[in-house]
Amino acid sequence: MALVQSPTRNAQRALLNNIAEAVPDIAPMILPHSPTRNTQRTLLINSAQSVPECSDVYISTLEALQHFVELVSINPNIGRIVQDFIIKLPSGDAYPAQAVRTALRLIPKVQCLVIELPAGSPTTLLNGLQYPDLRIFSTNLPHRGLVSFLVAHPLLGSVILGSCGRSEACPLRGVELRSLTGLQCPSRCFAGIVQRSLVTATVALSRLNSMSSLAIQTITSRLHSLTIDYFTNDYDILARIATTLPHIRKLKLNEKRYPEVVSYSDHPRELECGVTGSRGREDAVVRGREDVGARGREDATALGH
Repeated sequence: MALVQSPTRNAQRALLNNIAEAVPDIAPMILPHSPTRNTQRTLLINSAQSVPECSDVYISTLEALQHFVELVSINPNIGRIVQDFIIKLPSGDAYPAQAVRTALRLIPKVQCLVIELPAGSPTTLLNGLQYPDLRIFSTNLPHRGLVSFLVAHPLLGSVILGSCGRSEACPLRGVELRSLTGLQCPSRCFAGIVQRSLVTATVALSRLNSMSSLAIQTITSRLHSLTIDYFTNDYDILARIATTLPHIRKLKLNEKRYPEVVSYSDHPRELECGVTGSRGREDAVVRGREDVGARGREDATALGH
């Protein structure tokens, strides 16, 4: 499997859709009701021995999860060849955490792992799991449940993290991922993750008091591609990026309304803008709002071509 740099949310969604289309959901393989337990067991064994082995698995229902566990328990080879594993259960629904953990223990050679689960997942869900070949990891699990897992996988190349789930300091502060080249996470957590070789970054403002400037200060000058959220009143963000990241090639700024304002525009516009001092820049886009203030427009022009 060819590894990729950290995708944006759209790229991640495309990845999920592509796998979902290419690999039929395992749910349709669920066996019909059997009148006797022995007959049902026999049918399950036959199914486990005859089911086509596939390196990509996408699970979106509890029934599919249960059936995958049953099949791999009978035929471990099904789990051993899995390289891309996506489990995305409906939000708001209760789910058997132990079944998820069991499924995760049955895929020892996974290289790309995507986990999206309903809120309330146990913080110990990933404890003790270790995948020697894992290079891409994406999840919406709270960060307090990821510390030991990330520490156990220092060779991860691409990581996508959802909301931190805590109001105080991020639990991932100080976690070192020495091989990380792509990172997507909230801005207040970005600064705490030690990343020395990052070339692609996506920084999101997950809370009203998040500051993109803190994340910019921690990014190394070798970064090539940056997608970052910023607030309307952050007028000098382009100047800071140009100073800190002189070799940036691709830049996308997603403008958010001033922190005190809670309503957001559903139809932002895009403004083409250059970054002074960024040698070799290929593309720079400011994704702004329809009501961008005059001062914001003036600064964008001053720092443009």
